Amino acid sequence: MNPESSESSPSDGFSVDVEGPEGGHARVTAAGAIDMVTAPELDRAIARAQESAPRVQLDLSGVEFLGSAGLSVLVGAARRAADAGGRFAIVANQHVVLRAIEVTGLDKVLNVFPEPAAAVAYLSEEAATD
Repeated sequence: MNPESSESSPSDGFSVDVEGPEGGHARVTAAGAIDMVTAPELDRAIARAQESAPRVQLDLSGVEFLGSAGLSVLVGAARRAADAGGRFAIVANQHVVLRAIEVTGLDKVLNVFPEPAAAVAYLSEEAATD
């Protein structure tokens, strides 16, 4: 996939990239801290990806902090995908990110995968049955 856009806030180490769509889905990759300052930037990036493709993978492998504002972004993105008949898959393998998702019970409502390949398989499987 070719990077479509990239935003970064060097002062806080946060960055987000949007790639695709390719193979029927777009990919958003975030790194750094997702808090009340950076969450709106992530939300805009996910929304752009969702406008370009019905299925979106959000890779949080490089995220070091996920606050409540970031969790709200994840829920909103999942809701937008469902409302549009699309799919939203999250890649998370950092303990701090998984813990935030699990403690809030969002692991029961969000599609979270430990690696990108598993998320792509989920998105591809769903695409075949849409």
